Amino acid sequence: MDFDRIQYILAPEELEKKRVVVIGLGSGGAPVVQHLAMSGVRKWSLFDPDLLDEVNLVKHPGMRKDLGKTKIAVIAEWLMDRNPDSEIREFPEDILDSTDFEREARNAHLIISATDTLSVRQFINRIAVRHGIPCVTASVFRTAFGGEVYSYIPGKTGCYQCMNIVSGKLGWGNIENQVEMTEDEQDRIYGLGQEDYRASGLSMDIAIISAIMAKRALSLLLDSPNPVYFPQDSSNYLIFYMRGMGSIPSLSSLKYAIPAQKDCFCSFNDGEESAANEISDLE
Repeated sequence: MDFDRIQYILAPEELEKKRVVVIGLGSGGAPVVQHLAMSGVRKWSLFDPDLLDEVNLVKHPGMRKDLGKTKIAVIAEWLMDRNPDSEIREFPEDILDSTDFEREARNAHLIISATDTLSVRQFINRIAVRHGIPCVTASVFRTAFGGEVYSYIPGKTGCYQCMNIVSGKLGWGNIENQVEMTEDEQDRIYGLGQEDYRASGLSMDIAIISAIMAKRALSLLLDSPNPVYFPQDSSNYLIFYMRGMGSIPSLSSLKYAIPAQKDCFCSFNDGEESAANEISDLE
């Protein structure tokens, strides 16, 4: 793969030996993999039990010829076409039942958590903390009116559970519940009985969160990131809004720096309790 046109931005050779574990290859996770592959990552451990269905075509980069295949097979084929030097380990299974996940995570340089299930995100976080592996977690809010990207950097930031603890302490709660439904949403959910309407969203909106996630991931993978294209950023939690919500304008973001919380298990690594227990609002 010829990286000559992006060589002035980053050093792809720094990435070719880095292994990335990805959980979730749906409309959010698949573009993250594509962005990282086009930046030089070629070693992958992919986890997702789902098949590509016709309803996925409105958001997923898979093609009609791929219907019925596992999403892993779809992305693995794309990776091998884009970079024949890719090394891919495929695990079309639920990580909660997997005997392979913890081993793959333990030997990775980075974990990408792109699943839409909170309990699975929490499980991934526990494994990342247990083995001290950086982890980037992202999720998209209902109808993709926005999304959030969280980075756990062992020894430097709090973990994903720390963010949940801070959220509880500050009364943030569930961001989706804080944003009032539009009349259209209410009509569809309650009037038409479309229970899954909350999960829908345009591919372009989901792709924005995926791109932010890939950017965060890349900065953690590079040994010497270009300060121009990867400026120093002390935040590790970013909330991005596609639509205007009350006092929040469209295409705006909020950033926070969340350190390890005293009442979180990640504060007790190496037998030492973290003294840091405040967040910084970097809006």
